[in-house]
Amino acid sequence: MKFTINPSQLYPIYNHIREGRIKLDWKDAIQTLAPTAMVLPSIICLSPKENIIRHSTSSKLAIVLPPFLYSGIQYFILFDKNRRTQCESPSIFNSAIGFLLSIALLLPFITAFIFIIGLSITNWKKYDIHFFLTVTSPHLISFTYLLSTSCSLTRSNFQYTTTGAVDILLDLIIFILMLGAMADLSSLGEDNLSLMKENDLNNFYSVTTFAIVVLIRSYRESYLLSAKHNSPTKIWRLAILIPLLIVIATIYKPSVRLLLLDTFKEEFQALYSKI
Repeated sequence: MKFTINPSQLYPIYNHIREGRIKLDWKDAIQTLAPTAMVLPSIICLSPKENIIRHSTSSKLAIVLPPFLYSGIQYFILFDKNRRTQCESPSIFNSAIGFLLSIALLLPFITAFIFIIGLSITNWKKYDIHFFLTVTSPHLISFTYLLSTSCSLTRSNFQYTTTGAVDILLDLIIFILMLGAMADLSSLGEDNLSLMKENDLNNFYSVTTFAIVVLIRSYRESYLLSAKHNSPTKIWRLAILIPLLIVIATIYKPSVRLLLLDTFKEEFQALYSKI
């Protein structure tokens, strides 16, 4: 018996495999950005040529771009997912909740790109470089990573979604490191930010620890295809997500406040004096 295969029948299969590979490549690239965005600014910050970095727009851009770009991309992805599920809801109440959540996810996306532009062109003080080493990488990237990897923020599936014991343990380690970073940040103020320079090496070790744990978590997420909990929301999964969001809000608020007050203070004062 002779079998004949029409080449046109193979094209849909090839196209499906190709599209799946492209999606996986994009996912792998975004996951790899997290540890890279942590370590790269730290390496630049440890450069002995501090004065050159502070007065070089390209060097400042290299420091602020990786963490804020990663954060902005992930928040836009979360916003897009929530927006699509919002369109499927006929309920006015659910649509309103979805709209508010979309706004909450869109604001960090817009803020990230404002900081990329603003921080690259403003004048940096001596301790601003060490501020990015201590605050930006572990704070912005870590909680953005947890939200995008281990949580679902859509209206229909609002909960912590990680299922594997190893993955949950890695998420717990990242969360504990975030709490430690939050404790360090709470001890800082506008008057003693310069003290961060004394702990450059310890800060680098802390950021490296963040990056290693996130890299392991990313590897498992990309290549071991960790299962996600997509069933109806469970109380204990919601109970994990809510404290995580509270910690994220607690960290994000002082981080943004210090960035705004410390970096843009002179620009605002100069603008106010002209008015």
